[in-house]
Amino acid sequence: MIAEYLAGISLGTAVSKGSMTVFPVFGRSATQESEYLLIQEALDNGVLQITELSEGGRVPELLAVNTGKQSVLLIDGDQVVGGLQDRVVNCSILLAPESRTKLPVSCTERARWRSTSHEFRSADFIMSSDSRRKKMHSVSDSLRRSGSFAGNQAEIWNAVSDLNMKSGAQSPTDAMKDGFAAKKLDIDDLIAAFPIRQHQQGILVFHNARVAGLEILSREDVFLKLYDKLMRSFAIDGSFLEPRVIRKSVLSTTAKAFIAGVTKCTAETFPSIGLGNACRFSGKGMIGAGLVHGNEVIHLSFCAAEDPPREHDDERMAGFRNRQSNEMGRRAVG
Repeated sequence: MIAEYLAGISLGTAVSKGSMTVFPVFGRSATQESEYLLIQEALDNGVLQITELSEGGRVPELLAVNTGKQSVLLIDGDQVVGGLQDRVVNCSILLAPESRTKLPVSCTERARWRSTSHEFRSADFIMSSDSRRKKMHSVSDSLRRSGSFAGNQAEIWNAVSDLNMKSGAQSPTDAMKDGFAAKKLDIDDLIAAFPIRQHQQGILVFHNARVAGLEILSREDVFLKLYDKLMRSFAIDGSFLEPRVIRKSVLSTTAKAFIAGVTKCTAETFPSIGLGNACRFSGKGMIGAGLVHGNEVIHLSFCAAEDPPREHDDERMAGFRNRQSNEMGRRAVG
């Protein structure tokens, strides 16, 4: 199903500004068989509450309580602020209606462990693209080793510190949100050059000549709501780079090759934290993650691999031959 879905996507005309080039991605929009809210909509409607797991808290987990009749989608890298310290969600999760779910998260505020609010609120950005790439690697490794959606917390803290240093942020608690705040004007100026297109469902982003990431949502209306968040994730890292002159023909060839590589990735399937199944992808020079529920590919995210791809045996290299993990179960509270 994923291979068929990916085969149906196409790239629009690229737009460049500074170090960033963005190809709009188009595909076959889902039939909306699964209705869901995004995190901000659910919080605004008063049907979602995200809190610490207990009064004492636990760094790698939060509690999400969905009291509504609709599912709620949290995107990989969604930033929530408050509680004992700010966190990001480690994978895309579709919370079931009327459910209580433990969220696997990573901390993005190293130097605070005291409560500023009982409930978390959603930020207007998701984790920076470079940090998300590191987190995707570590979560995929954790899933294969132990069936856990855990990230490498030390690596994430280092990534946040690096971002704050480059942005010139004054952050007493070394919080990622302060890095974004320090670069807000630059980020706003950069993303203004990339207007969303009609029927667009995704983006393929370059930082100069390097593929920074591919993001695809199955529904146009959902992508429209998430567009600014996703663009901010790439724009903050792009704002640190010295622009280089790259021929559009070179970028177009690289973009098509990356999409072709995505369709040849090996996929591993694991039970999701919420509804559906979590997918992790590996291929030549790239990795990815996704969420599938029923017959709908909810979200797909790919990026260039940081390390040389691991060797796979013949069975795992047979394209999208899924391996169902026997180690994981759905994690819900009550």
